[in-house]
Amino acid sequence: MTDDHFYTESLETFQHDLAEAGFEPVSVAGFPGWRGPIHQAFAALTGATTMDVAILPGWPFRPPALLVKGLDTNHLTPGGFVCLWQDGDPSGEWETVEGFFARVAEWCANANRGWEGDDLEGDAFLNFEKKYSTVATFNLEELGIRSGDWRDLRGRVSRDPPRIEVVPGRQNLPNQLRGLGFHVGRLNVKPPRQLSEIFRCLSWKQSGRLKRALDDRRRPQPFVASGGLDFILLCWERHGRPDLLVMACQGMNND
Repeated sequence: MTDDHFYTESLETFQHDLAEAGFEPVSVAGFPGWRGPIHQAFAALTGATTMDVAILPGWPFRPPALLVKGLDTNHLTPGGFVCLWQDGDPSGEWETVEGFFARVAEWCANANRGWEGDDLEGDAFLNFEKKYSTVATFNLEELGIRSGDWRDLRGRVSRDPPRIEVVPGRQNLPNQLRGLGFHVGRLNVKPPRQLSEIFRCLSWKQSGRLKRALDDRRRPQPFVASGGLDFILLCWERHGRPDLLVMACQGMNND
């Protein structure tokens, strides 16, 4: 037990009950955790036989994280962590193994129904593990991106506060960021959570344009001019209005 937690007695009870349920101590993404038999509610969603529960700092105010392999649904990070509760959830359901498993069963039931009536699938930014505090500002109408097309964009970087001002047109100064904006019309797949998933949203012409721009990246850091593509703006229609996602590029070439 470390000093990262509050109310350690309830945490000890939680871990004791996990052990009683057949879980054993493991390291999960660098955190102390437990691995045990997968909850039966996951049967229709994955062929995995085990699941991991990571104990994050801040118990009981911060819930444990659940890692399950083989899932392909919403409310899930690219690394396989299941999004059981929103940040700041006051319910405290996770303070007992019974409450934790009850929430797992509820999550699986919603996933099996395809998240019917749930608008979170459109809030793509909530599915990311890594979110930057840098804000992108722009006038979408002025960018002029039409459905099924793309536009060259450029970004002016401000450090205090951290902000990227996005305007139409190609990069014309060395310290500006190079961007591409894509409009895909109505999105018929889950919004992307990482670079590889963007391509399934694009037409083959849009995908080719994106790949060529990524190939030119020569510096791996985000928010600096890389020689290639530095950010992507993806736009689609939801409930008759535009929705969008801005992604910063990191790494070299298509990595």
